[in-house]
This record gives sequence, structure tokens and C-alpha cells, in this order.
Amino acid sequence: MSTHPAWSSPGDDLEPNPTHQAMRLYHRTSAANTILTRGFKDSSDAYRMNSCYRGVWVSDSPVDAHDATDGDEVLVIEIPESAIAEYEWVEEGVDYREWIVPAELLNRLGVVEMMKD
Repeated sequence: MSTHPAWSSPGDDLEPNPTHQAMRLYHRTSAANTILTRGFKDSSDAYRMNSCYRGVWVSDSPVDAHDATDGDEVLVIEIPESAIAEYEWVEEGVDYREWIVPAELLNRLGVVEMMKD
């Protein structure tokens, strides 16, 4: 897991870097404690499409179980928007933005915590 804020760089004394706007993302899961301890792991899925893709599905709002996500726990991830831009998944008919991001990237740059009620 990252030990520095997502919008900072290692060695910059943990000061926010204004060139990297942090974005708040959400990941619904049934394995929050494992993810918080060991980090995210890539999974493979069709993600409501015809092709199979590998990564971690995240969104800009905490979608609920009827949106094809599993689990009762929601993780909040702060990460620079520029770091995930190329992984955005554009899907018609949804009212939120979504990404399929490599686990390594979330683990390296993300600051992750359990969403509070």
C-alpha cells in the first residue's frame, strides 16, 4: 500500500503536488480487510461487455449491488486523475464514470480507506 498521499511524490516531504489533482474513486467488495492489508489484485471479467478485461473496477460514485458489483463494503481510493485517465471505461447508460485500473497502479499510487457510513 502507498505510504504517501496519492497527489504527492515520494521524497517531496508529503506536500501536495498541485499538478496532480486527486480524484476520489470507490470500489465495492466483500474483501475490504484483505485489500487494506495486502493490496488490490487484478481480476478478469467481461465487465458487462463482450471482451474480457483485466484490472480492478472502480467508479467515481459508490454504486450499489444492483449495478453488478459484489460486496457490502466500499473502499475509497484517492489517486491522481492523470494516473488513471487512460483506463477510463466509457459505457452508455450509466450515470457515473468508471475505470478498470491495474492493481499495481492502485497499490502504488492510491491512498485507500474504508468508506465511513
